Amino acid sequence: MKSLPTIMAELGHGRIDVLKMDIEGGEYGVVELIVRHGIPIGPLLVEFHPCHKTIPMARTVEAVNRLRGIGFKVFSISGRTYEISLIHAG
Repeated sequence: MKSLPTIMAELGHGRIDVLKMDIEGGEYGVVELIVRHGIPIGPLLVEFHPCHKTIPMARTVEAVNRLRGIGFKVFSISGRTYEISLIHAG
């Protein structure tokens, strides 16, 4: 499996216009890469999976807070609260 920064480098992309993730628990690792590498992204649409036994809700809260810490703002939360849409405010 290739990381998001690796794929971007291979394709010569400096930013992502829109990123939509529904990757069954893998979203937490991608969020960490976005935060660590400061990947510029337009809207970020994430389906989090805190309902799995191995993924506590606190991990989702932490992931969203980490994104907020680098300038993302939540602009939509689905009725079941697992799909969260964010946009970089900078």
